[in-house]
Amino acid sequence: MQQQLEKPFATDRRLDQITHWITRAESEIAAYRSAVLTKHGPEAAEWATEDWLHALDGMEWPPCNSGSCWRNLTIASASRLAFWLNSAPEV
Repeated sequence: MQQQLEKPFATDRRLDQITHWITRAESEIAAYRSAVLTKHGPEAAEWATEDWLHALDGMEWPPCNSGSCWRNLTIASASRLAFWLNSAPEV
């Protein structure tokens, strides 16, 4: 009987963790996209968002518990964005 009570609690705790990770990821990508949009325009914001999501897709799960996972993902994407912006032919 005790095991039956612990499983839903563990599942609830796991769902809370997943919800927390998703909320943090959404906040990070929204802030990143907004900053790129403001600084570099819609084309760069679209490119940066796709790059960030592609990097997210390649992450191992579960991510670390701190916000540094998302921040590291954003820093890496910003680095690739800078390269992309500097490599783009000037019009």
